[in-house]
Amino acid sequence: DYAELPDLPYDRDRLARLLPFGILAGPPKEDKMVVHFAPAPPDAADPQAAFTAVQPVGNVTIPLSAA
Repeated sequence: DYAELPDLPYDRDRLARLLPFGILAGPPKEDKMVVHFAPAPPDAADPQAAFTAVQPVGNVTIPLSAA
């Protein structure tokens, strides 16, 4: 299992950001990360709340391997 390491602030003006993550306890294995895209409401301050209020418009699946 993987987890995003820092609790990064939500910044709607930024086009890209680093997304550091680390391996949680357990043996290495093949896995994937799915990134969902959705338009953010203009008054959005919390990304989790914003995603519950809108319909995703796409996603990208990124294979991960810690082997």
